[in-house]
Amino acid sequence: MKITIYKIYSIFIFFETQELEKDVCKTFILFMERSLRI
Repeated sequence: MKITIYKIYSIFIFFETQELEKDVCKTFILFMERSLRI
């Protein structure tokens, strides 16, 4: 479970670094928070 979260987090960092759509980054953050709660 933690490995999946780390993968998602790394993808989020990639998007943030590339400065692509910030809405996508926010979606990743929300998805991460929900995953952590579960």
